[in-house]
Amino acid sequence: MKNSVKLFVFAAVMAAGGICIGQIEPNEIPRPKTSVEAAVIICKGMIDDGLYKSIRRRTELALNAGVDYVIYEIETYGGFLDSGDSIAKYFILEVGPRAHTVAYVNTEAISAGAMIAVSCKDIIMRENTTIGDCAPIQLGGKLEGVEREKAESFVRATFERAAEANKYPKTLLKAMVTMGSEIYRVKNIETGQYEFYEEERLPKDANEFDLENKELVVKDNELLTLTASKAAEYGVARAVVKDVNAALVFLEKRDNVEFT
Repeated sequence: MKNSVKLFVFAAVMAAGGICIGQIEPNEIPRPKTSVEAAVIICKGMIDDGLYKSIRRRTELALNAGVDYVIYEIETYGGFLDSGDSIAKYFILEVGPRAHTVAYVNTEAISAGAMIAVSCKDIIMRENTTIGDCAPIQLGGKLEGVEREKAESFVRATFERAAEANKYPKTLLKAMVTMGSEIYRVKNIETGQYEFYEEERLPKDANEFDLENKELVVKDNELLTLTASKAAEYGVARAVVKDVNAALVFLEKRDNVEFT
């Protein structure tokens, strides 16, 4: 008999169909599917204190209902960085220990939207969506010198915290916040894996790294914004899917659970 998963949808309408695109590592030892529950929570529009309170209220309702997965459906160009940081800390420090957090990027996760997305344990992106570009700006003026570095330092630390908590490429997340360094993707010959380095920190050992074929990912005058396909290729997104149902299919197969 198959175990089932109760799916709670908080302000979300789920479309049928969709094909999951993404790499799923096979389990070494077959095990029975686990019965879990999940909630889908919409995070749409301006990121401000009102959205933070709304997300927190809906998430607590879901957690109190006993869900194991919280899937945040993100559609935002950003907003206030302090509100984004409050949401990000809430995802990592309070929700993460109680449930598996997933950012499902439905259209875009830009600026503070990227900040809250990377603060989830998984990012799954709908085809032809985008994530990135979180450099702080000041309305009616221009951040320069010490003021810019003060603002960027805070945002970089937020992204670094997320990279460490959720195992995203730290160098790429930094490039979403700060310009000034070229970023390269280099293959580690020993492991066969690709790694990301700022130009000044490129490895020197040609026996360990394929330096001749290094790939320029970010120019020194660019902020990083990634399409869904590039986010998956670079290890920022776990999968690219047709729709939210296909995101659930990906999680079913990867985590050996069943959503019905």
